[in-house]
Amino acid sequence: MKVLLCSPLPPTKELGGAKVYVELQEALQKIGVEADLITPIDVCPEFYQLRGENQIMAYANALKSHIQVNARKYDVIDLDYHYLPFQREDFLNPPILVARSVLLIQHLLTTQIPKPNNFKNFISTLLNAKKNQKTLNELVNRSEKSIRACDYLTVSNPQDKALLVRRGFDENKITVCPYGISEERQTLFSKINRSDPRPKSVCFVGTFDFRKGAHDLPKIFQAIHQHDPEVSFTLLGWKGLFQNPRAVKKHFSPSVREKISLIDHYTPEELPSLLSKISIGVFPSYLEGFPFSVLEMLASGLPVLAYESPGLPSLLPRDSMAPLGNWEEIAKRVIILLNEKPAQMALLRETAWKSTLKYSWTEIAKQTLEFYSKIVENKGK
Repeated sequence: MKVLLCSPLPPTKELGGAKVYVELQEALQKIGVEADLITPIDVCPEFYQLRGENQIMAYANALKSHIQVNARKYDVIDLDYHYLPFQREDFLNPPILVARSVLLIQHLLTTQIPKPNNFKNFISTLLNAKKNQKTLNELVNRSEKSIRACDYLTVSNPQDKALLVRRGFDENKITVCPYGISEERQTLFSKINRSDPRPKSVCFVGTFDFRKGAHDLPKIFQAIHQHDPEVSFTLLGWKGLFQNPRAVKKHFSPSVREKISLIDHYTPEELPSLLSKISIGVFPSYLEGFPFSVLEMLASGLPVLAYESPGLPSLLPRDSMAPLGNWEEIAKRVIILLNEKPAQMALLRETAWKSTLKYSWTEIAKQTLEFYSKIVENKGK
């Protein structure tokens, strides 16, 4: 089996979308699959000098040409679902073309992402609402054209599949395949002490942006702080929409600012140690695929409270999730956990860690290979 993985991002493990492709390639290679990985810069040198529509179509056209030239080298070509908005007839058959959704934007057609109610955001919404809706519709239409140009589609959670089926796609052509943790990192997480008490602390892992709950996180922290001023807070990997600590901290009340630690960068190997000092994780994100942040917090033994956004029901029990926007419920449940007896917290940490063991990249690579093998076999019939 020879596979080409086409990442839409640079080859790094520090960005969720890129991490999927890099770690999937490594896992496939470990089980004997010949898996190549290309990124935009490999086929479109001007990619990072372009923006918006020009960038998308430059990569799409470059990827189209690359696939047309190299198609016969591969059994399966696995690519991001935004970047092949052409006709299936434009490509040789075989290989099998598989579109991959890491974050399904179709959810944004019905999901509102809240932002602070200030004059700047009010004017921006007023002026740009039609433009933003037009851009979203174009992205959705292009992605669905790209899906139709492919033979199959992989998504990372059942909610994505259900939405695409409602939008008219054949459920038999869509497979759900989650993501995982490498054996090396699972070993690091397994060494964390999950029995001893930890300081009262709450952590959010991810970029501090509005899709991931930047509007609600300050309210969650404030409610917890009012109940127990001794609780500390940590934001890990926060840099993204906001690039300096002051811009992040201004979203929080002065009393909470003093209790927040901001860590903008860490290596994947450092994360288990950083999380081993935390009691509870929160993740009020409005849209996800299969969030590595939650998976890694759980692997560190953190009970996690989150919104019931796509992907989260695969990772968390129902009583650990709240409806979108119900930040009060998350804060309430965090406060309850912070006051649990040490023995109960140790049990919850052990349960959290064990829940992640099935998400091994080795096992997921085997599932992926089984899927690839099946569709290649079916194509030959």
